[in-house]
Amino acid sequence: MIKVYNRENGDFIGTINEEQLELLIDQLEEETSKTNSYYIDSNTIDYLTDSGADEELIETLKKSLGEDEGVEIYIEEEESITR
Repeated sequence: MIKVYNRENGDFIGTINEEQLELLIDQLEEETSKTNSYYIDSNTIDYLTDSGADEELIETLKKSLGEDEGVEIYIEEEESITR
């Protein structure tokens, strides 16, 4: 499971899958090299829509914006626990 958070306040936004993460990595420039961090605004969402992002990812990113013009998000991949 891959979790998406608001970088400014740490609020949990939602989850994305591996394919959606790959699209973000391929299409967007990371804000910092040490974390999976991306700046999202309405233009970014339009670009990702045109690049083939699925509706679930687009809705998660729209949720991250809320009433803001833009927001920095970060991605946290959960380690899978095997027994």
